[in-house]
Amino acid sequence: MQNYKSSRIRVYGAAVISLVLANFPPRLAAQTSQGLAAQTSDNEVVNEIVILGSRTLSRSVLTTPAPIDFLSAEALGDSAQAEAGRAIQSLAPSFNFPSTSIADGTDALKPATLRGLGPDQTLVLVNGLRRHKSALLHVNSSVGRGTAGTDMNALPPSFFQSVEILRDGASALYGSDAIAGVINLRLRERGDGEAIISYGQTSAGDGEQYRLALNKGFELPNNGFLFAGYEYQDREKTNSAGLSGTRHYANSDPASCNANENSGCDGREFTANRRNMIVGDPDSEQNAVLLNAGMDFSWGDIRAFVNWSQRDNQSTSFFRQPNDANRNVPEIYPDGFLPQINTDIEDVSAALTTYFDLSSWDSSLSYVYGENSFDFFIDNSLNASFGAASPTSADSGGLVYDEHVLGFDTRGSMKGFDVAAGLEWKREGYQIRAGDLLSYIHCRQVSDHQVPDPTSACDNSKSGGIQVFPGFRPENALSRERDSFATFAEASQMLGDVLISGAVRFEDYDGFDEVLSGRLSGFYELNSRHAWRGTLSNGFRAPSMHQLYFNNVSTQFDNAGMASETLTARNDSALANALGIPVL
Repeated sequence: MQNYKSSRIRVYGAAVISLVLANFPPRLAAQTSQGLAAQTSDNEVVNEIVILGSRTLSRSVLTTPAPIDFLSAEALGDSAQAEAGRAIQSLAPSFNFPSTSIADGTDALKPATLRGLGPDQTLVLVNGLRRHKSALLHVNSSVGRGTAGTDMNALPPSFFQSVEILRDGASALYGSDAIAGVINLRLRERGDGEAIISYGQTSAGDGEQYRLALNKGFELPNNGFLFAGYEYQDREKTNSAGLSGTRHYANSDPASCNANENSGCDGREFTANRRNMIVGDPDSEQNAVLLNAGMDFSWGDIRAFVNWSQRDNQSTSFFRQPNDANRNVPEIYPDGFLPQINTDIEDVSAALTTYFDLSSWDSSLSYVYGENSFDFFIDNSLNASFGAASPTSADSGGLVYDEHVLGFDTRGSMKGFDVAAGLEWKREGYQIRAGDLLSYIHCRQVSDHQVPDPTSACDNSKSGGIQVFPGFRPENALSRERDSFATFAEASQMLGDVLISGAVRFEDYDGFDEVLSGRLSGFYELNSRHAWRGTLSNGFRAPSMHQLYFNNVSTQFDNAGMASETLTARNDSALANALGIPVL
């Protein structure tokens, strides 16, 4: 698709109004974003200080114009969940982290949703900086189909100081994707050495999980700090599948096999493994590392973090029966087979922020880089078109997504208003890597010297490509980039007893319209224990690189369990154009 510029400015999104009657203790002034809680004169903790939801001033949870959930490190730890997504889900009712099964890559990278909206309509921040998306596009019939969200499990909960969840649209403040709200993951900065060793399993006796977490905070000169964390997790699969009652073997012809007395039946029917599916969490093994540091200087402050994680997963698909004439080769799997999808997910992110005064305005300059790669390796499978000469494993290719974000923010006072403004540049990259030849090809498409066994006959009646996840083809492979620019401004002021806040943001995406979004918020304290608050906003989400360029052929199953090869075509392809599908 060629890039284009629109001569119009479009305003996207539906208006959203939220009005909450908040019951809260007497309000206390919040002077700093460094504290974790405001306190009464008796030192009783009553409210948390948050930096989410406004670019102007930090406020307490109950005095923000929009609702915010605050999850402390202690609460996350007490949840007894090793995965960040499940720990947050156990504490925040608006956040959902559904488990999927038999959904290809979605089994390994679960789609996280906020307020029931899509995974790509929730913006995730780390220390207030935009977090990159995952490389995976969910294409199966699961939650979030057709979207690409953020890998919530790349950072384990032992790395978090707190989690803040803004349950309201905030595109005017943070840009694209902040339709359902914003999740800010605040990393730990200080602390004594800590070691966590845990073991657990399900009540059914499966899903054994081993966890080792080590972290420690170090004091540096100039009020500096360095937090170092490492976590290892190893979780075995769970399985809640039932028994299969289908006929497995071709010799068990209903015309000759008497179901009442079992005469004339293939004897293997009585000894076959009837629990031949796996429905549950996949096998998973992960390593994660975090370094979070900061130091104060006379001219300003510096904050930086680096994190890396790598996760191996093994999930499965539908069982291929022995009598499946199209998909099985009895010479290799006389009793059928359950194909395995092995995925390798690697995630890396680095950020550097400098804070300084600019003509008495608090300002910051930040740079963030993030990359997520997702590779597929298929095992315990075959390419049926090659018959008995078929390999049983193959590399099916992979996906890579990366982001560079450069931002400038400043805030101060102007004519009685608290004002914030900023600029942001973002570059996104997206790649598809082709798999092995035998992962996607049909034997009739290759010459004799490319066939595993040149003496074997090509079976045109059987399907080609490695079973469960045919590899990405060379024509699927690509590498694309996209730039976007944004500028925003926010102002707030107390008008009597009413806090009024407004924000506006302008964004310009390559290949997408220029977009203007806005937000108006208010907070009115009725008395020492009650208040009204509300927001009116519009927002937008630019089509993701995945939605523009992802394309492949995958094996999909309908509700009756019938398999078919399904094409996902690029939005700019000739096929999409011929079908009248408009440009995203």
